[in-house]
Amino acid sequence: MVGIIGTVVNIVGKDMSDQVNKNHRRVFVEDEYELYDVIKARPFWQDVCTVNGWDIVKNEEDFAEDFVCKINNELYFMELQVVGYWHNFSKDFISNLWISASKINNLKKRAAEKKTKAGLIFLNCVPNRFIGVNINQIKDEYRIVQNSKEKSYKIPIKEIDYIYQEVLDNNFCDCLENHYEIMLQGNGRIPMGNRAENIRGKNGICCR
Repeated sequence: MVGIIGTVVNIVGKDMSDQVNKNHRRVFVEDEYELYDVIKARPFWQDVCTVNGWDIVKNEEDFAEDFVCKINNELYFMELQVVGYWHNFSKDFISNLWISASKINNLKKRAAEKKTKAGLIFLNCVPNRFIGVNINQIKDEYRIVQNSKEKSYKIPIKEIDYIYQEVLDNNFCDCLENHYEIMLQGNGRIPMGNRAENIRGKNGICCR
């Protein structure tokens, strides 16, 4: 793992992928944030840090980086993101990772200011799989701007070096059964959730 570095609107049942604010970021969706960030990403990454013996310097929502961890006496600034279309299957079934340009820019700026390492942690929906990408792997050519849509980076997995980890647990994808409204809020989530290789069942992390 060392070196990888990870106005409120509640709209249910609508594809929010084209809705952006004045800063060209996708409109904040409260139920999606609660599920992906609060319930899934943060507790999962805290467990990963605990298992690996990494010191958590910061784990709070302040609209800067999500986590700051000390690994082998080096600080890592990390941004976590649950990939809504990456369900319970290997990363071999996804081609690109999308993340808002503002998150990339903010993380690079913070790391430069503090003279630390930084990276992105992309999680699947359960989560029980993750991809870690050093921020230096993100090239300017990956940046995408389409009309008034959110400014994003489209990161092709085949072109970057990354860390990939699967976690053994008893949790499965329950997106279609218990979070269908959230699936409707992003392109590709439902089609990918319906793939034959997606292992579905009970997810004890968020739905007991």
